[in-house]
Amino acid sequence: MNHYFKIKRVVIKGSIVPPVLIEFGQKLTIITGGSDSGKTYFYNLIRYLFGHNDFENAGINEARDYDSAHIEFSIGGK
Repeated sequence: MNHYFKIKRVVIKGSIVPPVLIEFGQKLTIITGGSDSGKTYFYNLIRYLFGHNDFENAGINEARDYDSAHIEFSIGGK
C-alpha cells in the first residue's frame, strides 16, 4: 500500500484580486524564481495549509489582498 501524498493544486483567492491557481505536474514540479519572488512564501503557505501553526511571511505586501487558500492533494493515489 502506498502511503505518499501528492499535491495536485493550490488556489489562492481574494475579493478584489484575480485568483491564483498553481497546478502541479504528474511527475515533478520545480518552482523557480529570482530572489524575493515568493518561493518561500509559497512553501510556507503549503506548510500552513497542512496544519503548521505559524504562517511565516504572511504579511508580505504582494499577499495583502488575498484572504483564502486551499490545497487539493491525494493520498496513496486516491
